[in-house]
Amino acid sequence: MNIKKLTAAAAALAMLCGFSVLPASAEGETTESTVLTETEENGTVAAANALAVNTPIQGNSSSMSDKDFFKLELTEDGKLDFNFTITEAATEYTNQTRWTLRLYDENGAVMRTHNITGSKLIYNLNGLGLNAGTYYLSLTPSDSKYYFTDQTYTLTAKFDTEIEYESEYNDTLAAADLMTLDTPIGGSTPGTNLTDYFKLVLEEDAALDVTFSIPELISTNSNEYWKVYLYAGDSGDKIIQSMSVAGNSLNHKMRTIGLGAGTYYVKVVSDDDYYYTGSYSLTAAAAKDKAYESEFNNSFADADDFAIGTPITGNIHAYGDEDYYKIDLTEDAAVRFNISIEEPITTSTNNSYWYLDLYNDNNSLLGHYTYTGNTTSGNMNDIGLKAGTYYYKIYGYSSSYWSAVPYTITVTTDTETPWELENNDTLDNASTLELNTPTNGIIYTKDDVDYYKFELKEAGGVSFHFDPVKISSDSTSNEYWGISICYENGNAFTAYAITGNKLTYNFTTLGLDAGTYYIRIQDDDYYAHTQYVLTAATVDDLWETESNGSLSEADDLAVNTPINGKIHASKCHDYFKLTLPKGGVIDVNFAIEPYAQNDDEYWQLSLMNENGDVLQTKAVDGVNALVTLGEYEVEAGTYYISVVNDSSHWWGTKYTVTANFTEDASVPGDVNEDGNVDAADAAQILVAAAKIGTGAESGLTEAQELTANVNGDAAIDATDAAAILAYAAAIGSGNEDAKLEDFI
Repeated sequence: MNIKKLTAAAAALAMLCGFSVLPASAEGETTESTVLTETEENGTVAAANALAVNTPIQGNSSSMSDKDFFKLELTEDGKLDFNFTITEAATEYTNQTRWTLRLYDENGAVMRTHNITGSKLIYNLNGLGLNAGTYYLSLTPSDSKYYFTDQTYTLTAKFDTEIEYESEYNDTLAAADLMTLDTPIGGSTPGTNLTDYFKLVLEEDAALDVTFSIPELISTNSNEYWKVYLYAGDSGDKIIQSMSVAGNSLNHKMRTIGLGAGTYYVKVVSDDDYYYTGSYSLTAAAAKDKAYESEFNNSFADADDFAIGTPITGNIHAYGDEDYYKIDLTEDAAVRFNISIEEPITTSTNNSYWYLDLYNDNNSLLGHYTYTGNTTSGNMNDIGLKAGTYYYKIYGYSSSYWSAVPYTITVTTDTETPWELENNDTLDNASTLELNTPTNGIIYTKDDVDYYKFELKEAGGVSFHFDPVKISSDSTSNEYWGISICYENGNAFTAYAITGNKLTYNFTTLGLDAGTYYIRIQDDDYYAHTQYVLTAATVDDLWETESNGSLSEADDLAVNTPINGKIHASKCHDYFKLTLPKGGVIDVNFAIEPYAQNDDEYWQLSLMNENGDVLQTKAVDGVNALVTLGEYEVEAGTYYISVVNDSSHWWGTKYTVTANFTEDASVPGDVNEDGNVDAADAAQILVAAAKIGTGAESGLTEAQELTANVNGDAAIDATDAAAILAYAAAIGSGNEDAKLEDFI
């Protein structure tokens, strides 16, 4: 580089502009630019010396009233800083101002002020970002004789057009500087309560990180120097996030937040009491490859789509913020919702920080859950859902307990395990319960009701099992679930209360007719938000049917065959029908597992004839395992067994009834019991008839009298003997097909 030629050219330019030019260093080659000198009088804006950027100018104040003005013409936007040097540093009054440097806009408004003490030789003074235009600098000496100095100064207006920097004035939303994603932009607020606005445009949904940095520590305490806000919308009327910035840390980062495509603003405001004259750096970084909520997703209509099995991150940026997520199930499934945070935010298990709600596409609440934040992960109870659209809503627990810590949520599904399908809170929406198949369910809210529907193809016994999580050690008082078994019309014919102090309840076995039935499960006196397993299993034992409450609906019962039954309510009847083709002796047995501590009567057991007349009866208590009515001789015909509970005491335990029957083995007409019906039997009948005719006993046993009365007219006489003789003659002539009744 030819410095002499450059110096000559600069000298010519300076003469035209009213400056004098100092020669370059005597060293010859130098990298320093030409140094200009001010020309007096330049004490007003109108008389300001033209000042080229990045070109040093020397001057001095000849008196306390000698004020120097310089004019800057900027042809493009950039960052303006100042370098001020002197030749001799002050050794006393080192904290007092010796010069004041001010920057003005073209209208004369002060934009930046620096007070220079002169206690050091070189001052690099932070400026500000400026748009292309006209600006002025003034250098005013101290008006105190103790601090005034007339020594020569060198002033350089450093201007950088490459750096990303705010441009004053950007103190309104309309004048906000445009930020480029992932590119730092500088700014400064060299006074109290000053504001800088920045505009950010997202072309697509993204997770946004806003970082505020300073180049040096400016404080050792936590005094607030700035407040940084993130606004949404073209009008900037919604604050999404904010953070306070102290001077005791170099970097400050807002919590990551998911935003939808659109326009956003960042506002930087200096504190009312503390400020920093240096520059800060602001960076907005966007991650587009991470699933993140997009604000504002605070309604069903604005819910973020949420893929099954794909984690998505969000945060409650302020109390009152609500995050909605939408999932679409293509098939029925059990759904598990997991929420996690990086680090626990509390050690307490008493205070929750998040509410989690589940809704169907009708915006009806299906489930409600709280997350305390004392662990890094929590699962909402599994829930069975039909194919369709659902929404999750996440929001702060209360104004005192909520957190802006980012959370990550994941939804997974299980299509193999049988589950109830919400909403199954009516008969019409009942979930299908496959027989012999354990099915999971949960009472999700205090008002939740679960209905199950099962089909019984043929009459038989069905056992019902309820397996919850054990939630109570109280064996008697706390009832958590109420379970009813209902007919097809929804009317309950039996109900049970589950206390929750056991893991397994085989709560009943019922005999049912073929048909459709429902099971209803709801909370009882206490509410348990825990999973249960329900099973309805067919049994091999013979059971009564629950429609056997009258003689006309009595269950058919074979003799010598046990049948199980159960009384389900007060004043309940169970009837069983016996059809006997022959006479004999019957003995009705009633068996239970003893459970009572006293001899209160719980049942009445009866044997009835075909008209319902009681032939035998006995009261049954809960102490004895087996009760029998005793032997009773019956003829061929129809009979009934009745089981009815006592009017003041009843118990729904299982009983077993058996009609033990011994058929009469005698052959009609075989009076002498030799196995043949012949003339000898007829003779014995005639002898007995003669005795009866004289008023004497027949001389026959009770069993012989039954066999002698072959025509069944309750009289033993010659007609019975004649029938036997005719039958014996037919047999004797070779008629092997002859039957005694043919001759009666």
